[in-house]
Amino acid sequence: MHLAIEWLPAQRPAPQLLLLLHDRGGDGATMRPVAEALRGAFAQAAILAPDAPDAPDAADAADGGAHGRQWFAGTDGDGGGAGAGGDLAARVQAAE
Repeated sequence: MHLAIEWLPAQRPAPQLLLLLHDRGGDGATMRPVAEALRGAFAQAAILAPDAPDAPDAADAADGGAHGRQWFAGTDGDGGGAGAGGDLAARVQAAE
């Protein structure tokens, strides 16, 4: 796994760990503004922002979303991604 941002404090072990995860199609480097703001507020925290392990899938490439990385496959069968308003309640109920 590639860590786009790996800021470790001089004090070891770090008293806090902040793990920043980017959205679909992004990469860890896109979290830099958030990491910088958090670094100012939590100077002794370790701040990590990894790149997701997966390249975009074929459906994303067809949408023009072929850049960046993703944490999991984005479609749920009805064309909506995990964050695209798919029927989450129905999926949770079916899993129970």
